[in-house]
Amino acid sequence: MADNDIKDKNDYNKFHAGDIFVVFQFNSNLQSSYMRKMKPSTIEDLCASNALLRPGPMKEGAHEKFVILKKGKEKPEYDHECVVAYLEPTFGLMIYQEQTMQVANVLGGLSLAEADMMRSAIKKKDEKLMNPFNEKFVQGCEKKGLSNKHAQKVWDKIIAFSSYG
Repeated sequence: MADNDIKDKNDYNKFHAGDIFVVFQFNSNLQSSYMRKMKPSTIEDLCASNALLRPGPMKEGAHEKFVILKKGKEKPEYDHECVVAYLEPTFGLMIYQEQTMQVANVLGGLSLAEADMMRSAIKKKDEKLMNPFNEKFVQGCEKKGLSNKHAQKVWDKIIAFSSYG
């Protein structure tokens, strides 16, 4: 097991069995059922489950996609090699605000300050504030070799995340 894996075999088995009603943030039938499906093996899996079992990700099916990817039934897809390090722990899915900011930074060429402002504009769903970031993001992606269409697709993923992130 890696350093961040669940080391206590008894706790590990309890999560796999969904016997976690005494654990804060996991004490629901939904989490218990999800733990039995997911079979978490790292602390990152546990963090992801808390992010994924919210109305938005569930509506988008991200929680089910995560389990499919974790179990190796499908391979994760990455829009560019430069985002792998940021999205690998979540199997290519953007499930945290920080990940959208990292993608905007390393793929879209936005500074971290701009990426945070982008995150805020998207969260407010203010197109007037979002448009300049969209343009700069697409241009930055094109400099990394993505087509305009592919860059816009990545932007759309970030926007979709914003509906629940």
